[in-house]
Amino acid sequence: MRYTYGQSETAAQRLKQIARVFDPHSSAFIKSQVDLPVKVAIDLGCGPGFTTRMLARASRAANTCGLDASSEFLREAKRRFSDYEFIQHDLTRTPFPVNGGVMYCRFLLSHLRQPVSLMNRWSRLLPTGGLLLAEELEAIDTGIEVFQRYLTINQGLVASQGARLYVGAELARGKFDARVRLNQPFILPVTNSDAATMFFSNTTSIWEKEEFVLGKVPAAELREISQALKAMIDDGDRRTGIIWKMRRILIQA
Repeated sequence: MRYTYGQSETAAQRLKQIARVFDPHSSAFIKSQVDLPVKVAIDLGCGPGFTTRMLARASRAANTCGLDASSEFLREAKRRFSDYEFIQHDLTRTPFPVNGGVMYCRFLLSHLRQPVSLMNRWSRLLPTGGLLLAEELEAIDTGIEVFQRYLTINQGLVASQGARLYVGAELARGKFDARVRLNQPFILPVTNSDAATMFFSNTTSIWEKEEFVLGKVPAAELREISQALKAMIDDGDRRTGIIWKMRRILIQA
């Protein structure tokens, strides 16, 4: 698998910001669905470990393991979160090197091809009664021009790599082999400054290297978008002019 947004320290800081915004809501979701003792919980696509910590606390698992293909992210995860196990593994390959009664992913399937097929393969690894939970992006609604311009470019970048930024729509109508206990949207308004912070780092790192972006968008426009996002961060704009629509899927074996 390829990391659309990179594996650098800048990418890790971006994921830390995402965790700050989304973890309280993801934690509540997991707590509401995991009602039995969990021996092992697995964080699929753990990155630098922020979701692993959140999953461990929310699921109250005796042991929690993060799986990721990136050696750079795993080094950072092990440095930050020594209470959990981290293993390098390509999640498009099954079986996994560890088994768990709960598996969870967030913002992962938008980077992978054939997401419904992958979820079906993952669900077959669960023990009877085990749970696979996913939170993926279905849409981002905003009337703010700089956000619209940013998202149009990013959607094209993800598509150029054979994946779908808004993969939640595909999951919503997916045909799953195991029992689907939950398949519903979750709406989350995000402050403008938080959204700008999550977006800005890509404009100063990934966009400067990606052939797709450099070939499609004039350099002056890229600078303009980046500067507008930075100004929104500096202003501390706490209005909510952007809304994330997530798709939540819960499969039980």
